[in-house]
Amino acid sequence: MTHPRPETTPGVFLEHFDLSWPLRDGADGIIYGYLFRAAMEAAAAAGWTFRSYSSVETPGTDDDWIRRQIRAFPTLILFRDGVELGRHTAIINTVQGIQLWGNKLLGIETEKLPPPTIPKYLLDRTTITPSGIVLRKPPEIIVAPVAEDREHLRAMVKRSGKPRLLARLAPEVPSDPTPFRFLLEWLVGDHTWREQVHASLEVLIIDKQEPVPWAYLCHHTTTAANLYSGEDGGVFWEWVR
Repeated sequence: MTHPRPETTPGVFLEHFDLSWPLRDGADGIIYGYLFRAAMEAAAAAGWTFRSYSSVETPGTDDDWIRRQIRAFPTLILFRDGVELGRHTAIINTVQGIQLWGNKLLGIETEKLPPPTIPKYLLDRTTITPSGIVLRKPPEIIVAPVAEDREHLRAMVKRSGKPRLLARLAPEVPSDPTPFRFLLEWLVGDHTWREQVHASLEVLIIDKQEPVPWAYLCHHTTTAANLYSGEDGGVFWEWVR
């Protein structure tokens, strides 16, 4: 099957690059499922050609990502007649926000749009900007014990080639598929290591503004970045299921 490419497709073309990761039953099968649907609906409403590089739509290859020089995900790229007009990297977005962004690049005046709809699990965690972009409130971390026999993450560091356990992290409510409150149990009193664990969490669940932070944390344990951090003597994470 031949899939459309902006280089050979006349008119406006929206490309969507994302990272897929299966979640538990009842949750999106892609970390940024909300943005994927918003991009697809925005393209359909505007009459743009749409293609997604993710397991939801068309599986992408390393060549696809290298060809576009994708350095962050999710990324949207808008083309007109094969020429790239601009890129937008967003954590969560709305149909309205994508339409406003795309129309600005195309030089089209946007008519008044209806207010965006937000998934129920994000209602109490978001605010809406004038552009329609949805921003999360940051997750909460509570210092409390974490049972060893439940699903959790372990913060570790290697010393003399052997792993040393620093802390455990888990959702406050085990059955919550999209938790925003986490329990953190310290297993080391050294403030230097505690600061490094805090710094790692700051990057992974605060700075990155993931819509489903627990899913991203679990995914992070499988990445080369996590492995390299451990090999370089830094904090790395292990997913215990």
